[in-house]
Amino acid sequence: MTVKTKTEISSIKVGEDAIKGLLNDSRVKLMLLGPAFSNVTKAISVLSHGTNLMQISYGATSPDLSARHKYPDFYRTSLSATSDNPVILKILNYFNWNRVAIINDNILSADIASSSLENYLKLNGINVNVRTSFSSDPIPPLQIIK
Repeated sequence: MTVKTKTEISSIKVGEDAIKGLLNDSRVKLMLLGPAFSNVTKAISVLSHGTNLMQISYGATSPDLSARHKYPDFYRTSLSATSDNPVILKILNYFNWNRVAIINDNILSADIASSSLENYLKLNGINVNVRTSFSSDPIPPLQIIK
């Protein structure tokens, strides 16, 4: 059984409709594959919790999805957005940089990841001068950090 919903947008409504249709079908299901967007993945995981279905996503990177108590049946093939934090710290240390600015787009998962990076860097002696975000134009935040 395959349920495909083809869309280029990150729509929770589309994901919820697809999972409700799948869960109401009486045929045997083993797992859910996808979706790629973290916000849709979270909604589907909540809806499918308790159905004994494993959910595997190939693109959802939100650090929130690592919370096993909240998403016990969720697995991913891509790394969490915070898995690069130790690598970033090593690069900063290699170049003897101890002051940084963090800029991210203002979607929730990017904000969570940049907040996690900020905390990680501060705990490891790196001064985060500015953490800012943008919705479509990165120029104003870039001017802030100069």
